[in-house]
Amino acid sequence: MKNLFELAYRHVTPAIRRALVLELLRKGFTEAEIARALSISKSLVTRYVKGERGDVAGIHEHPLVRGLMNRLADKIVSGDVSGHEVEAEVVRAVALMFSTKQLCEYHSRLDPEVSPLKCNVCPTIFRV
Repeated sequence: MKNLFELAYRHVTPAIRRALVLELLRKGFTEAEIARALSISKSLVTRYVKGERGDVAGIHEHPLVRGLMNRLADKIVSGDVSGHEVEAEVVRAVALMFSTKQLCEYHSRLDPEVSPLKCNVCPTIFRV
C-alpha cells in the first residue's frame, strides 16, 4: 500500500475513531449517544467497541491518540464542539500520527518497500 491517503482512510482513521468511541464510552455515553454525536450508525459504534473495526496495530491505544481523543471526548461531553469540528480533530490526529512518523513500522509491514529509516515523506507532507 503505497498511497498514504489510502492507508489513512482504510486503517488509521478508523483506529482513531475507535479510540474516540471507547473514550466516550468511558465517559458514560451510550452507544446510541455516541452514534448521534459522531454522526455514524449505532452498528458502526458496536463494531468499534467489539474491535471489529479500527483495531489496527494498537493505534487506538497509542498514548498520543488516547490523549487527543480524551480531550476531544471532553469537548463532546460538554457540548463545546460541532460534528464538523469533531471530524476536523480526527483528521488532525491522523495527520499528527503521520507527521511524527508514528505509523512507519505499520506502513512498512503493509508495504515492504517502505523503509522507516530512509523515508521522510510523511513529515514533509503532513506538517502539523
